[in-house]
Amino acid sequence: MFQDYDLLNMIGEGSFGRVYKARRRYTGRLVAIKLINKLGQNAEDIITLRREIDILSKVNHPNIMKMIDVFETDTNFCIVTELARGDLFQVIDDEQILPESALKPIAAQLVSALCHLHKSHIIHRDLKPQNILVGANGSIKVCDFGFARALSQTTLMLTSIKGTPLYMAPELVQEQPYNESIDIWSLGIILYELFHGSPPFFTESIYKLIQMIINNPIKYPDTMSEEFVSFLQMMLEKNPSRRATAEDLLNHPFIKDEDISIFDEKIYNYKSTQFENAIKESLTPDSNSNFKPPKSNKLDYQMVFLSPSSYSTEEVKKALKYLKESNQNADSPLVASFATNIMNFLKDQSIIVDVISAATYVLQLDRERYTPQLLSIASILGQPNIPIEMISFVTELLVIPYAHSKVFEYPYDSSFLKLDEEKAVRLRDVLLSFIFTPDQEILIETYVFISYLLQVSSVFFTTVCGDFTPQFAPLIVSAFTRSESSVVRCAALSILTQIVLNDPTSVYFIQPLDPFFDAIKAMISNDPESLESFCCFTSILTFFKASFKELKRIPKFMKKFDDPENITSFVMKIFDGDDNFINRLGLLLMFSAQEPTQKSEFLGYACIICSLFTFLSIDEKTLTSCSNYITNIMPYHQPPLLKNILKLDKEEVLSVLTSLVSLFESQAATSIFSEYILEALTPELADELLENDALLSLAHVISEMGPNVPAPTVLVLAKLILSFNEAGALLFEQSREVLTSIFSVEMAAESGLIIASHFARLSSAFLPSLSECGAINLAARGLLADIPRIRGRALDFIGNYCRHAPIPDDFMNIISKNVIDQINGDDVDCLKMASYALSNMLFYSPQLSDAVLETVSVEKLNEIINNEEYQDQNPKIIENIVSMCANLVRKSDDHLMKLIDGNVLFSILTIVKDGGSIGARALLQLSVFCQYKEARIYLKKNKVSSIIEQYSSVSNDRIQRTYKKLMQCFE
Repeated sequence: MFQDYDLLNMIGEGSFGRVYKARRRYTGRLVAIKLINKLGQNAEDIITLRREIDILSKVNHPNIMKMIDVFETDTNFCIVTELARGDLFQVIDDEQILPESALKPIAAQLVSALCHLHKSHIIHRDLKPQNILVGANGSIKVCDFGFARALSQTTLMLTSIKGTPLYMAPELVQEQPYNESIDIWSLGIILYELFHGSPPFFTESIYKLIQMIINNPIKYPDTMSEEFVSFLQMMLEKNPSRRATAEDLLNHPFIKDEDISIFDEKIYNYKSTQFENAIKESLTPDSNSNFKPPKSNKLDYQMVFLSPSSYSTEEVKKALKYLKESNQNADSPLVASFATNIMNFLKDQSIIVDVISAATYVLQLDRERYTPQLLSIASILGQPNIPIEMISFVTELLVIPYAHSKVFEYPYDSSFLKLDEEKAVRLRDVLLSFIFTPDQEILIETYVFISYLLQVSSVFFTTVCGDFTPQFAPLIVSAFTRSESSVVRCAALSILTQIVLNDPTSVYFIQPLDPFFDAIKAMISNDPESLESFCCFTSILTFFKASFKELKRIPKFMKKFDDPENITSFVMKIFDGDDNFINRLGLLLMFSAQEPTQKSEFLGYACIICSLFTFLSIDEKTLTSCSNYITNIMPYHQPPLLKNILKLDKEEVLSVLTSLVSLFESQAATSIFSEYILEALTPELADELLENDALLSLAHVISEMGPNVPAPTVLVLAKLILSFNEAGALLFEQSREVLTSIFSVEMAAESGLIIASHFARLSSAFLPSLSECGAINLAARGLLADIPRIRGRALDFIGNYCRHAPIPDDFMNIISKNVIDQINGDDVDCLKMASYALSNMLFYSPQLSDAVLETVSVEKLNEIINNEEYQDQNPKIIENIVSMCANLVRKSDDHLMKLIDGNVLFSILTIVKDGGSIGARALLQLSVFCQYKEARIYLKKNKVSSIIEQYSSVSNDRIQRTYKKLMQCFE
């Protein structure tokens, strides 16, 4: 049971829960305890987990971490195992890599462990270095079966993606059915990494990583022995049906002769078990032993946090006080237990203040880690009599993360704020009572929280606006005019702005006017001195933008601010003319580039409704400073400033465009900038962008954003590449990164095929990059798409690729079959591209001729060649089919008579006879047939000489040469 162990410190987080180093009471034995939280899991999940724990508790193998004990508390499953020295990477961290001699015993032990698991119909599913531990005698232990699942004798396949992508098999990352062979792949990746220092596929982007795992071939270092390469190749086979089993690997020469019995811990385990049993026996009620461990009067804080309902209110309060005052760190078992069991603490209203204070402290230790558990406390918002300590808690839990999401422009989810109208009114009234507190920190946070709620909760918004405004607005005005805090003033202006935006006439409830206008004028007369005052300055501009139309009707306003005509002139009056505007703009740019780090700075940002650059007009005088600064300012400010820059004359924008290129990498600004480039792109601009690494910037943002990348960003990358008609050195140098990024995003598959096809069209030099980045694999999948346009893109790529080289053998069968099938399809564009692709494929792979004519009848070929609609509207189809027919016989006469007897050659001759550009193209292919005597006889019989006479005066040199060559054949 839990009281038999003392948790010492957290040593890791597994797939289902946290892992703690612990000490067995009375024996002092060090163990590892994994706590798997039951909360949030339904009854079926818990039953499944119990079943899996039961299965794994019966696993007995020297290289699999044995369970010592298993028990449950109200909130957790607790699994006790032996404590290892560390994971595989921690042990070799100083060396970084291991030689093959050191890898052999590791590999042998791991293969043996997997063999045992798989024979027991158990898949680990999350094999990674962190789950491979090193025992006391250097033995290797597989642990963390959080995702392990037992297979029944009749279950062959599973689906669902779980685990660590870096070590996942291709079928797993594609969420295809899988079996135990996924563990074999993971083991291969681990061994590769231990030898080489890095896995074969590595990137910061999960989307790019998945595509690399699916598409990219594995490169083996030259320093690997042939034996080790062979061993790894058996494991790292992308096709799971061809991947080795653990039993196969046991007999591989690389590990076959390894003696792993030296790592068996039978003697140690036997003595350890004897000792544990003796202790258990001595502690049983009917034991004859006189040993009775002394009872301690000291409160066990660990047990309090695990089961607070089992202790008195005073004991729980004492534990909570200890948590705050004992300098616990974020990894403390006490902290983790408190956060995990927070719902049990909320049941006792008499300790709610202590609970909230402790929760605030825990968030300050590690907000990101503990927010998911502590978010449930937000459910008490709107309940009667919430304590004032709740303000500090929601500031840490809600407001600061909201400000962070705003500054860095990422989505913020407020759906957990489940306020109905009754709760919202109650919350409003409670918050208004808090603004009279003498505690200045709570006062500031209260105003900011009101501003936050108005921005994220429409229900709360309705309780403040409307009938309540006449009572509410004067309170906020008073806060603005009397407070010396920039954050309070910022929050007050934010609140007033939102009220006015809802109802412009609400501006008349701003009373008294004189001190309000005086306070604003005093603030705008001085330059911001801090990030907080910068935020306040922004809120002033936002307020006047929202209320200017109504304020103009108030004489006191017009007099106080020198009769401004419009908001633009008003802003310029604030800045006191052009010269001062330029000077102050530099200061504002500096503050907009400053990342908030202090709580007060985040609170200021939480109140801002929009960036001040929304209101500032940029001209030629300020363009340079703005364009130089924009890449450094916070993402929140980039979109409005960029929009203002791009409003200028095109020539002015183009003069600073190179300094803006890195905005392609800004997730906040990439869509806006991409849309502008799509409209402005010229060949000259494309060259300039290439020289300034625009392709690399686009590749980076696509990899980072994955499926969330804006369509304009993908389109501008494709359009930019398509604008290059030559394969320059710089384009070639950057192509690999471009391809890797575009192939990492499924939604960009079509653009990826367009780019790949263009590279293949430009030069054969791109082919190695195309192959290594998975273009052929992508094309093979594209051929299976339901959308004809996607199939057409794939066919176009294959056609361009095969201008230079044959399709690799691994893909030949699947690609050739699907390309041939498109000839018989109904889509005209696919027919055009398929005939182009197949013609080029036949040039390098004439053995495909049999498959072509088995699937495509000579009648079908004649039908296409003689189709008048194609001849008029899609002559390229005719040209491609004629070329394909010529390549059917280019290197062999096996099918010559079939084409002659089936009138295909006659149909081609008819096209030649009809003349024009299509006839001239057909003439070139006619010469291929003429290498055979049977074809020459047939053509001569059909008066070919008189038919081709019309090409005697054609200016095209190639046509002229072909004409003369043919005439010589028939003389």
